[in-house]
Amino acid sequence: MATTSPLEKVPFELLLLIVENLSQSALNNFALTNRNFHAKLNPLLYKRAVQDEGHEEKQSALDWALSHRSEPTLDLLLESGLDIEAPIIGQSWIAKRWYIWSLDPPTPLLAAAAQGTEWAVRILIAKGANVNATKEAGETPLHAAARWGFESLIRPLVEAGANLEAPTESYGWRPLWVAAHCPTWNNGRRKTDTIGAIRELVALGADIEGRDLINGLSPLDEAVESGYVRAVKVLLELGADVSAAGKDNIQAIHRAAYGGHLPIVQMLVNHGADLKAKVFDGQTPLSIYRRTFGTYPSLDQAVNADSQFSRLAFHEIVQLLKPPGSEEEDSWGS
Repeated sequence: MATTSPLEKVPFELLLLIVENLSQSALNNFALTNRNFHAKLNPLLYKRAVQDEGHEEKQSALDWALSHRSEPTLDLLLESGLDIEAPIIGQSWIAKRWYIWSLDPPTPLLAAAAQGTEWAVRILIAKGANVNATKEAGETPLHAAARWGFESLIRPLVEAGANLEAPTESYGWRPLWVAAHCPTWNNGRRKTDTIGAIRELVALGADIEGRDLINGLSPLDEAVESGYVRAVKVLLELGADVSAAGKDNIQAIHRAAYGGHLPIVQMLVNHGADLKAKVFDGQTPLSIYRRTFGTYPSLDQAVNADSQFSRLAFHEIVQLLKPPGSEEEDSWGS
């Protein structure tokens, strides 16, 4: 036979006075002792959680709702006063992929986008989260999805109003530019495959020629400069202008020549790069390459000094960078 607690006969108002000074864990345990107590005290539990000044209970409740895909729990938290834009403090489940060096904690949507949790992103959008909220250096949830290569998050964010051309505060990096950035950024913590994200951003209307504010680099320039071969390939396939010039009349082929990356040089030349184009000081792609890699007294010394440099690659790049009809010889001979 089920037993009842004498406290069940206590008026609810008096019961609230009794539990008011209980700790959160004690209140949780008390609510679990009896179904009637749970029904009566559950709203108080949620209110206590979202009003927690130390953020621990609030964060724990939000984490549980998002990690367990519980929309009813999230609804109860919101009804109890949860601020969906309040920053997440500490390394919670939802924020575990956020920048560990950041002094600017993310909103739940920013954290969910950085983690790639599609359900959490979609439900937070549905509950009214700001898709253009910014934190660290002005990055939006769309920047986070692009940086980490979470293709499936991009369309929901854009359809909810995310700005495809939102620039970061200091450098003016746009989401597509961020996706074209070096795949080993941030000590390898990001996903190395952002190709799907690049395709999706361009398909949704991102400016494939949009440049950053500091160095005037386009997404193609950035992919070339950081050695992101697959990004160079897909950007060229999607129509990036191989001959577009940035600051000081520098084109992608000049950057490739400076980097000495054979596959990238090959792709740019095959797509019609202007081999006669000159930068501000009159240097062509070939002269830039020779100036950069021809500073050693001999080719053997250059090969020994740089493990990524080879005799074959040097001669092949020189041949690729020679303008049609040129009879120039390799500076180190053949």
